[in-house]
Amino acid sequence: MSNHWLYIANWKSYLSYKQELALFQQNLTELKQLTLELKSQAKTLVICPSFVTLAQAAELLNPEILELSQKTCVDNHLPFMVSDLEHGDKSYRTIEIKLGAQNCSSNQLGAYTGEISVDSLQQLGCNYCLVGHFERRKNYHETDLEVITKIKLLIQAQITPIICISEIQQLITVLDNLDLELSNPQIIIAYEPTWAIGTGKTPANIEIAQFCQAVKTIIETKFSNLKNYFIIYGGSVTAQNITELRQIPELNGVLIGKASINFQELKKIVLS
Repeated sequence: MSNHWLYIANWKSYLSYKQELALFQQNLTELKQLTLELKSQAKTLVICPSFVTLAQAAELLNPEILELSQKTCVDNHLPFMVSDLEHGDKSYRTIEIKLGAQNCSSNQLGAYTGEISVDSLQQLGCNYCLVGHFERRKNYHETDLEVITKIKLLIQAQITPIICISEIQQLITVLDNLDLELSNPQIIIAYEPTWAIGTGKTPANIEIAQFCQAVKTIIETKFSNLKNYFIIYGGSVTAQNITELRQIPELNGVLIGKASINFQELKKIVLS
């Protein structure tokens, strides 16, 4: 666990390619200024645009980091992760705005038409990737097996998986199938009650806190080898409710949906 706070901006498919690029370009100066504020407040912002925008987003935000990630990908090593903020190379501790993907393939390179491989995400400098999101499970019938396979591929590529769950059993199923002792992964567990996604409603703080505590208890009693994990909440997060959510001591961050495509709204959330 950590006191560092994470803000994951999931842009979903709300914007077109040109709209996403415009959002980056029009707010690039403010985004870079935001980096300094985030560093002083022990916060990290992760932006998850669509696949088609990832390369341009990486180039706009941190061209030198993109170049380095492409050079080092042959060694299957990315030098910048959340843990680097405290333990890694000092030259990377200032990078407080990072890139994430909304999904990845459960297959490696091969004849898989329309899929986006983890290797490609790594070469683009992605630090994080969402897996098991409720919308993927509901609309595209993704199974636990697919989610677990994706997580394993991400961990091998040293990309932090953001594992979306709505119930404790989903987490148990995932962790039961990971070799935690050997891989020593860094993971983010995103609690998303399905009824709260896109509804404008959020659970009471006590309910979120109880779920977080249940996750911690499960990990401490059944998966004690998992040391580097974060618990975040997702579901109708806005500038209006972020202050209340920040009061939950068991929480390490939030997963932001539609509110994140309005830059000023996103900024208010992150700086609250």
